[in-house]
This record gives sequence, C-alpha cells and structure tokens, in this order.
Amino acid sequence: DYVSLDNIGGQGLGFSDDVALDKGQMLEIELRLPVEKNAFYFAAQVMWIGDQAHDGKKSYGLKITDLDEEAKKKFDRFIQDNILDQYLDDQGQLK
Repeated sequence: DYVSLDNIGGQGLGFSDDVALDKGQMLEIELRLPVEKNAFYFAAQVMWIGDQAHDGKKSYGLKITDLDEEAKKKFDRFIQDNILDQYLDDQGQLK
C-alpha cells in the first residue's frame, strides 16, 4: 500500500489514508525520496491519529524507530537541503 506524505521531519512522517491503524502499532516503511536512487527501509511507530484529515481519511503521525546510520545521514541531508534551507535563514529563523 502506498501513501503520499503530508509532512516529513528528522524524527518522523505524517500521512493521511483510509487504512485503519492503531496508536502504538509498529510498521515496516519503504520510503522513496526524489533525490535518492534507492528506497529507505525502516521501522516506525504510530504516535498519533487524527480524526478526519482529507476526504474522510484519518491522519497519522509516525516516529522513526529503526534507521541505519548511512540511511539516517541521507535522510537528514534531504531534510536539510529540501526543507530547512527553504524556510529557515542562516540563524535558524523563519524566512
């Protein structure tokens, strides 16, 4: 099953879907970033569930619990290059 992410950060992911998940549930995730040739595979835990996100779908927040060191570096670099630099200035303040 594939979903599009609503948000992404250094510690986790957010998405909306009509799948039924439980808080605390562990998931095996395959994440494909547009700048990486290979997918990342890791475990994540459902940390929160929102009632109605989009079109009656629930929103979910996942915490990454198992990401190897090399993948973490690439993931963090993606966050830095594609998200943080876009919104934060050199002092870490919103642009």
